[in-house]
Amino acid sequence: DDYCKPIEYISLGTGDLDECGLQSTDIQSLLTDYAPKCYDIDPLYDGTCNNGAIGVPGIKVKMGPPPSSQQYPAGSEPTDDYMVFSMCFDASKVSGFQESGQIGYKTKAGRATCDAYTVLPNFCDPTEATTPSPVAPASVTPAPTTPAPVTPSPITPAPVTPNPTTPRPTTPAPVTPSPTTPAPITPAPVTPAPITPNPTTPVPVTPVP
Repeated sequence: DDYCKPIEYISLGTGDLDECGLQSTDIQSLLTDYAPKCYDIDPLYDGTCNNGAIGVPGIKVKMGPPPSSQQYPAGSEPTDDYMVFSMCFDASKVSGFQESGQIGYKTKAGRATCDAYTVLPNFCDPTEATTPSPVAPASVTPAPTTPAPVTPSPITPAPVTPNPTTPRPTTPAPVTPSPTTPAPITPAPVTPAPITPNPTTPVPVTPVP
């Protein structure tokens, strides 16, 4: 019957924060919201208890009474054996889940620890925790290489048959001959041949008596 007593609080293990250079004081800045607000959240819980026992250090979630607006009438309280709550973290710094984590819980009968696999948030991002410092590679001078001679394959051009072309008919432009003036012609001088008159004998005239 002692194990059936109500849970006073639980603690969510935050893992080995030393791996990524974090401290428990950094968790508070990573926790952005939670619900319901009637629960008391302590992100700096170191795992100690009043009796000196050591539990699971991490985020302590202490159950509180529901707000007055959610009070149940006498005799109608829920009898479920579970509690529901949610937490939100900075997604730029909290990524994935812890492969192997722990959840501690405390009741009137004492405290206990449970292993939790891929349930609790991972505060140490593996990509940030294991990123090595950049190393400048040593300069390497490649050995000179002489390219092998390459004889290009002969290329025979494909025969090209020109397309037949029909010349367009052309009409010659009319030509008007320019007027021409004949050059003046000067006749060559002519010297008449000398003419010798034939000798004439006068006809005898007989006077009339």
